[in-house]
Amino acid sequence: SSGINAEYGGSEKERGVEKLRKKFAANFVSRGMLERKVKEERQLEEKKTRQLHKQWLAEQRRERDTYLAKRHERQREKMVSQIAAVAEQKTAKIVELEMKADMYRGVLAKIQGESKEWDERLDRLQREM
Repeated sequence: SSGINAEYGGSEKERGVEKLRKKFAANFVSRGMLERKVKEERQLEEKKTRQLHKQWLAEQRRERDTYLAKRHERQREKMVSQIAAVAEQKTAKIVELEMKADMYRGVLAKIQGESKEWDERLDRLQREM
């Protein structure tokens, strides 16, 4: 008898149940669509956030690389200037030592000359005696 009632519009109770079923189905579908939309928006926001984070990291990396490059350049310049200062000191010391050596060679030549002169005087005196 319920089949016959359904064919001809059914009872008031069945029509109410059917109405509620349709309403529930419509709510279920619209809720599912809303949840899907919220999920898609959340994923889009997460994607944007990841992209911004990647850009921030890349910028941080560029800044760090620039800073390190400048720092290494300053260190290299400092090292080169220190090496140049040491080389200049060594060159000055070499010049000083060469001047001393020239002076000592001059003194040695003078002493050798005087020694030869004394040797010749000694030879003369010995021959005269």
